Amino acid sequence: VAYRHCDVKPSNLLVIGTAVKVSDFSLAVQTTAAMWYCRRAGTLAYAAPEVFQGWLSDKSDQYGLAATYYHLRTGRLPFPDTPATFSGPGYDEFKTNLLASASEFANAPRYTKRASTIHLYDGIVMTALAMVAAKSADRTVAQPWIVKIGNGTPGAQVVSTFKQGAEALAKGAAIRYTGAGGPTRFDQYHNSNNGFVVVRFTNTGDSEVVGSLTEAQIAQLSSE
Repeated sequence: VAYRHCDVKPSNLLVIGTAVKVSDFSLAVQTTAAMWYCRRAGTLAYAAPEVFQGWLSDKSDQYGLAATYYHLRTGRLPFPDTPATFSGPGYDEFKTNLLASASEFANAPRYTKRASTIHLYDGIVMTALAMVAAKSADRTVAQPWIVKIGNGTPGAQVVSTFKQGAEALAKGAAIRYTGAGGPTRFDQYHNSNNGFVVVRFTNTGDSEVVGSLTEAQIAQLSSE
């Protein structure tokens, strides 16, 4: 019988003498196929790409181990966060909620400009609003509403928080969510791309922008 650990990361590896032991099997699942649906995410920084789509594969743990090895050898994650300039009511609420957790999570203030954290937050809010709009927690029912709420429709009411969106939906209004990370523009592949920034880490472990590519530049490069 084979199992997937589902949360391989440095803090789950114990050095005992000359051997390394894996700990914390709270998310482990029995292997049933090479690829299967699973809602257990593990730790996002070490999670394989398929995990973000709700799947596990027979290589998910190997990905986590590779990311762990890279982190232990270099002192940083293989894919750094991409900070940008954020503002607006959606971001203000995100920042307020994040800073309010600082008494429990000391490093919380460091994530106020982490793009990956901000967009994950927006994704959670859009998913919650989609469930409200669909009147269902079934992902197959609610999923189409994520694009509708992210892209909006002509005349849709722009909302920046879950509370604003839920109140507007209760009144029968169509909404477009513009959250902490700004507006969303899903394409036919359900990707939303507003450009890229190039970052590097400072000696204090923070990141700084050293370059950027606009959406127009990316479109031009894609057509060549």
